[in-house]
Amino acid sequence: MKVQLVDKWTLFPAFGKADPYTQTAYVRNDLPKSVQSFVAAHEVYHLGDKTKGWLLREIRATLCIDWKHWKGFLLCAFMSMRVARLKFYATRLRLGK
Repeated sequence: MKVQLVDKWTLFPAFGKADPYTQTAYVRNDLPKSVQSFVAAHEVYHLGDKTKGWLLREIRATLCIDWKHWKGFLLCAFMSMRVARLKFYATRLRLGK
């Protein structure tokens, strides 16, 4: 498993992405360091999680990681209260992925 920092526009509006085929966690390089650490740990958790259902996987990755990177988690939650991020979440919920 590896973590790779990428340009904001590679992932926007997402903060990170896990690629199980390459075992790589991609994290935006424009995020504050504490958020990068949280997102990296969150995406690395996804690489080993075999749980069915994307929403349950998101909940598990967040609950298993947030206490270790609580500053990054809190800042990430605050940064997620923007229109682009809220639309991103709404679309994911509607599409179920």
